[in-house]
Amino acid sequence: MADVVRVEMFPTWLRDLTPNVERFHRQTLGPAILADARRAVPVDTGDLYRDLGAEAHGLELRVGPRGATDYGELVERGTSRTRAQPYLRPALMRRRTP
Repeated sequence: MADVVRVEMFPTWLRDLTPNVERFHRQTLGPAILADARRAVPVDTGDLYRDLGAEAHGLELRVGPRGATDYGELVERGTSRTRAQPYLRPALMRRRTP
């Protein structure tokens, strides 16, 4: 007979897990994605490069332009007049191993 594994979730599991996930996002995953995005972002004036940032809040990680520039998505996706120059999606989708 196969071994039986019992998993019990305590009501506080999410509260207990959140600080560890936030720390991982802030110290490891966020900086890695940000570094990849900065390596790939096209630089003309350098404003978009400098505007890129990473921040962690609880279980949420946000990496991308912080708001000082308003054209990050236009660069990422392109327009009818310019070709797309993806810098964020490739950084987000890169396979990472511990």
